[in-house]
Amino acid sequence: MIQSVITILYGIIVLSYVLVSLFIIYHIFNYSFNSGFKFFSLLIFTLVSASLLITNLMFFWAINWSEIFSKIIT
Repeated sequence: MIQSVITILYGIIVLSYVLVSLFIIYHIFNYSFNSGFKFFSLLIFTLVSASLLITNLMFFWAINWSEIFSKIIT
């Protein structure tokens, strides 16, 4: 029960992260002064944000939530 609630809350956080990243990508793409710098900054931002998201997902799924909450509750 608790594990599914945590997963849903984490899913909301991940969805928020993706939406904010898309918002930033949109603004970098549309409001960049230099087109050469625009593609470089889009590439850097996309690579960094994707790597942060992937590592965060790996760490989240590596946690044994039932063990943690069984120790907290008892």
